[in-house]
Amino acid sequence: MAPKRDIGARKSRRRRSPSPAALLYFFKIIFSDTLDERKMRIPAKFGKKFGNELSDVATLILPNGRTWQVELTRFHNQIWFDAGWHEFVEHNSIGCRFLLVFTYRGSSNFDVLIFDTTACEIQYPSDSRTSEGPNYGKTRRINDEDETEDMELVEVSGRKIPSPRSFSCKSRAFDDSASKGESSKRHTEEDHNVANEMFTSGLTRASQESERAIHAARMFKPKNPSFMTALRPYNFYNHFWQHVPGEFAKRYMAKILGYIKLHVPDGRQWPVRVLRKKRGGLTLGRGWNEFFRENDLKIGDVCVFEIMKKNSGLKVSIFPAVQDN
Repeated sequence: MAPKRDIGARKSRRRRSPSPAALLYFFKIIFSDTLDERKMRIPAKFGKKFGNELSDVATLILPNGRTWQVELTRFHNQIWFDAGWHEFVEHNSIGCRFLLVFTYRGSSNFDVLIFDTTACEIQYPSDSRTSEGPNYGKTRRINDEDETEDMELVEVSGRKIPSPRSFSCKSRAFDDSASKGESSKRHTEEDHNVANEMFTSGLTRASQESERAIHAARMFKPKNPSFMTALRPYNFYNHFWQHVPGEFAKRYMAKILGYIKLHVPDGRQWPVRVLRKKRGGLTLGRGWNEFFRENDLKIGDVCVFEIMKKNSGLKVSIFPAVQDN
């Protein structure tokens, strides 16, 4: 598979209808009403398909291997995470406008990813505190499957250095629009039904087809040091941004300040602001959204970022998860 070049052909492809498997994923943006109620409603579309196979207790599984037992309650054809949910929220310091992504494994088991208000995945607590209840909210350690597909691969001088997908985001500040919206208006979960369905469809496409794009990207041999990333929800949600792994940033981008140009094979360029992290990592911020939109990037697409000579920019080769028709 060659890097994408013809953007026009990609934009003209026909939209695919969501498959039934799309219901294996759903997400929730947490608002104050959810925190006040101390429970969370599962989307009705998911409940309609899988409600009959769900038991009275669900298991929430975090990327660090911790699991939580949460009671499921039913009322008027709706299903809620109930007893034990508040303890899960408190333990993981989940606040307003956090994004939670749920993957249903079957047998009432859910993988959960948590993103904070900076759109970064949180650093999950490693301790094993339990709730006061006798059965719900308790945690335990499990041995999960290898999750290498969810790790970024950074190629430095011929070596591949795995960078964990969970990294700390110290800043908790809201953007201006978010803070004003929270203080002036209470949002309801029903306001986001359409967004939930759109987001779900994108996640499913990434999980089914991103592996093919990752394989193609690994076959690609850049001439200069590079890193590869499969685009995740946090690249698109709230703020558009792209994380540059710390090891790569320290070795090859230490002297870059202000803006850097992203180059694609057809010669087009986009200036993107470089934001430095305390631990040496970088984030590509302002300007990334224009690059994303003009190249029609989707969740699951894979980008290979290659440092150019004399640090003149980053060459980006794009491997789409969904092929043009």
